[in-house]
Amino acid sequence: MVSTIFILFVLLAQVDAACGPAPTAPPTSSTSLEFTTTLPPTTAAEHSTTTIAPSTTMTEIVLNTCSPKLINYVPGDNNDPQGNVDVTYGGFTSTRIPDTLDSISTLRISCSGDDGYIVNMEFNENGQAKENLDEVQRISINVTCDSREMNWIYTADTPTGGVFTHTITSVECLQVPR
Repeated sequence: MVSTIFILFVLLAQVDAACGPAPTAPPTSSTSLEFTTTLPPTTAAEHSTTTIAPSTTMTEIVLNTCSPKLINYVPGDNNDPQGNVDVTYGGFTSTRIPDTLDSISTLRISCSGDDGYIVNMEFNENGQAKENLDEVQRISINVTCDSREMNWIYTADTPTGGVFTHTITSVECLQVPR
């Protein structure tokens, strides 16, 4: 009986060595087996038992993501009424690009003017949000970032059917009376 168990362990070790995970695949989980063996007792009335308890462990995958802090959000001023209003952001998400550790991140950037005012959102002191044309009190835009490039990009459709894109490094919001 002891030699049978020894042969079983040798065979299990050979199978495990031959069938391990592929070296190019990043492991996301692994399974291990736990063996408990009770050797045969000295009396014939008792049994030998082997317990196999599978367990799974998860390996955390860390994605490359773009940080919202790559953008400088110009704060509001202390004037009354304010000329510059606070810029806020939220809704940050990152989605993995298949077969990589990179991701596409999205972010919503907003600013609000006081009652009776409209806001104007500017990028890098030389770009404008298309939403400025609506002359609204609150502007929200969505920007995206590919972690392979690490640039936040604003995209908007143009009236001629094209697409306008602008790399964003800073956002400032000004308010003016209606």
